[in-house]
Amino acid sequence: MILSDKTIYELCKTKELITPYTEENLQPCSMDLTLGTEYIDLLISDKPQELKSVLIINPGDFYLATTEEKVNIPNNICAKVEGKSSLGRLGLTIHQTAGYIDPGFCGNITLELHNVGYSSIALFPGDCVCQILFEELDKSCVNPYNCVDNHYQGQKGVKKSRCEKNGEVYFLV
Repeated sequence: MILSDKTIYELCKTKELITPYTEENLQPCSMDLTLGTEYIDLLISDKPQELKSVLIINPGDFYLATTEEKVNIPNNICAKVEGKSSLGRLGLTIHQTAGYIDPGFCGNITLELHNVGYSSIALFPGDCVCQILFEELDKSCVNPYNCVDNHYQGQKGVKKSRCEKNGEVYFLV
């Protein structure tokens, strides 16, 4: 069951589902999330850069960026991040395959920004760039994201890919 605006509002106020909470970003069955102030251009560096004014995403460009908001997903809810239709019509994709958020996850969401269009796209910190919707599980899960050793739990800001091989964590560039 997808959660309504009323339930999302209640969870934001009582369980800190999304912080900071911005009332005008609440939609009928989702919440708009905004672009934070960190991004990574993997062609230039594997370190986060501070986004001070505008991020120009040219056709073909791929950036990792973060949401301003932190999410705190309860153990009986999962979430999905989707793009905004107005930006999608310009050619901006928000995630490639990683739009799903497990029950128990807490942290900022890393976005995979890719311009598949023909014109450059300008994004500013605080712009609504995606929306998150929530689905209630039939029962609370046995092994939520916060109860096992997961790479991205509690992440602050943007994080690049972390993969594990033979028990060692390494980063892909």
